[in-house]
Amino acid sequence: SLTKLAEEKLPAPLKQKVFEYCISSYKRKIFEGWDWHLGMLYIASKLTDKESDADIILAYLESVNGNYEREKAQSFKLDLLKRFKDTKEVEEFISKHISNSKIRKQEIEKAFENKNFDRAIELAKDGIKCDEQSKPGLAKDWYDWLLKIALTQNDTPNSIKYARRS
Repeated sequence: SLTKLAEEKLPAPLKQKVFEYCISSYKRKIFEGWDWHLGMLYIASKLTDKESDADIILAYLESVNGNYEREKAQSFKLDLLKRFKDTKEVEEFISKHISNSKIRKQEIEKAFENKNFDRAIELAKDGIKCDEQSKPGLAKDWYDWLLKIALTQNDTPNSIKYARRS
């Protein structure tokens, strides 16, 4: 498959050809209505090692419609920003799109790994506020993070509180 091909070490001319095919397929909407449509940009992003090519992909990602597709596109975009843009631009993007559950989860994981528990708690609590009504399954995930943090910090009262929510 093209995804596996993108993960191989390819000669530069072949990489460029596959990249161009992916961009062309996306532009001409050959796979529209299928996962492959957005997948073409994902594959292209895995093939590129030039900021100019990343900028092409980033521009197309901005025009993605539909909630599910937009959230996926935002995750792809964040990966590209981390690879090709400065920290300030990455942080601004994260802040603007923190309501995206994949981005929120990555940020909570990063804060947890760095033992920045206050940040992880803040993100989880904000996630609960955002998702409790419309996405209760996600809210449960944020409560699970709060429980994990409380257990890590030996915070018995909050461990009990959040364990009751799980």
